[in-house]
Amino acid sequence: MSGQLIHISIAKCYQFKGITFEWHDYLGPTFLRRKDLEMKPQLQRPMREYGLLGQWLRLSPKDRETYRL
Repeated sequence: MSGQLIHISIAKCYQFKGITFEWHDYLGPTFLRRKDLEMKPQLQRPMREYGLLGQWLRLSPKDRETYRL
């Protein structure tokens, strides 16, 4: 084995306006870095990101899928 870490997730990844995130129906969002899709540090999250997430949540499920990666 080469020692590489493999990330397996059942969450769905989305890119909406200025944010990239994984969405899990039970756990909610995990914000990701756009360049490598790795998890952002959970320091202080700007309210702007939650505002954009709120806009995405107000879309219909069909419209949400258009932003899926």
